[in-house]
Amino acid sequence: MFYLQSILGKRGARNNPGAASSNDMMTSRPSPKNGMLWLLWFGIGTTVCSGAVPTFSGSLPKACAQSAQDTLRASHDAAMRVLRRPVSERRSAQLDEIFQRLLDFDALAKRSLATHWETIEVHKRSEFVSLLRQLVERSYRSNLTQTQTYRVAYLGQTTEEEEVRVATTARSAENRRAPPIEIEYRMHQFEGTWKVFDVVTDGVSMVQNYKRQFGRILSRDGIDALLDRMRTRLAEGAES
Repeated sequence: MFYLQSILGKRGARNNPGAASSNDMMTSRPSPKNGMLWLLWFGIGTTVCSGAVPTFSGSLPKACAQSAQDTLRASHDAAMRVLRRPVSERRSAQLDEIFQRLLDFDALAKRSLATHWETIEVHKRSEFVSLLRQLVERSYRSNLTQTQTYRVAYLGQTTEEEEVRVATTARSAENRRAPPIEIEYRMHQFEGTWKVFDVVTDGVSMVQNYKRQFGRILSRDGIDALLDRMRTRLAEGAES
């Protein structure tokens, strides 16, 4: 799915019809499968809770603590303001902080490895989470501008057991004939705040696609091969 090639290279996306192609990252319309591109979605309008915007060193106000949709929307609005600033290291660091606060990398990693998680040594789990976080952050940074020409509508939230699903649609402001993209954010509470652990775009789950990709590599080559591939991909990006 979303930028698996950006994470593992072509071998990681081989024979997977759901994997994003290298051309997906070059189109004006973000691919529906590029779930992480929509994670820092730039909502139009104000948040439901007036003034409820996360600071760069704190959490959301208590008035919005019970609403996953408010948390998501406030994060989006904060990112929108940061993106209006000139490009700088400080700007990048602020975007990273918003992104890290919103996404539960541990939950994403554990769900993506599924039953393999319990069979992997603790220190290798930690390295996997760290590498996944670095690769995801780098990929969303390089493609962030693709989402700025889209307008989002928040459609409400529903509760499914221990998770909340926030439904949204995104429509291109440049190509009004293009159909809207349906984006569902799956969130749960962690340490008193709402965090995203999966993004489903036009019915395509980020976690499920990762699970298939990582599972194939783990079953065939093992965790060491997966970590090696992730390290290599990260190093290639640093050199480019």
